[in-house]
Amino acid sequence: MRPVALLFATLLVAPLLAWADPVHSEDEALRIAVRAIRDHRLTTLRDECGTLAVIERRSVFDVVVRERHVAGCGGDPETKPRLFTLRVRKHDGAISSDAGDGVHFRSLRVNGPVGAASAASLPSR
Repeated sequence: MRPVALLFATLLVAPLLAWADPVHSEDEALRIAVRAIRDHRLTTLRDECGTLAVIERRSVFDVVVRERHVAGCGGDPETKPRLFTLRVRKHDGAISSDAGDGVHFRSLRVNGPVGAASAASLPSR
């Protein structure tokens, strides 16, 4: 490849790589998941009516989103139906979800800095 073409290709790809930050902890995965839930309006439940549980796997964090049946939320308090799962890749923070059919994961885009989201308002585990 010619040096000019290589430089041009590098300049095109570099901004994309800057967004590919590794995810090192369950807390980071939760922040990404909460941001995606809000950005993509994946549920209409109020924060207090949902729970998040993180399952760490070899290359991803799975964030399981369930209904929470407490006073003011309705439903049988003995059940916690799964709504969907968000999958956060560890090596680059890419996120996908099986919301819609509960089986097939599709890619989601998280806009803006992930740190701007707060997982504190959604109960976990």
